[in-house]
Amino acid sequence: MTATSQPPIHQSWVKNLNKFLGAQGRRKEWLADGLDMHPSQLSHLLKGDPYPALTPALQKRICDLVGVPQDMIFGDPTPEPEPEQSRNPS
Repeated sequence: MTATSQPPIHQSWVKNLNKFLGAQGRRKEWLADGLDMHPSQLSHLLKGDPYPALTPALQKRICDLVGVPQDMIFGDPTPEPEPEQSRNPS
């Protein structure tokens, strides 16, 4: 993983959130407004920046606004299969 890439859990919850927002026809600006945060703060959160922190309370607020259970957005991601590496016969 490079210094700029995000860990899989980050990619997973953001992907899930985007899926639910899209299905509801909602935009990230709507979510930022509902969370009482500036859209730029939400952008930092979605990029995985350390501020604002993704606390359990904030996770609950996000899910309450979107109207889905927490595990639907923040549940454990299904592990990605490791790519097979070719083995060189010795």
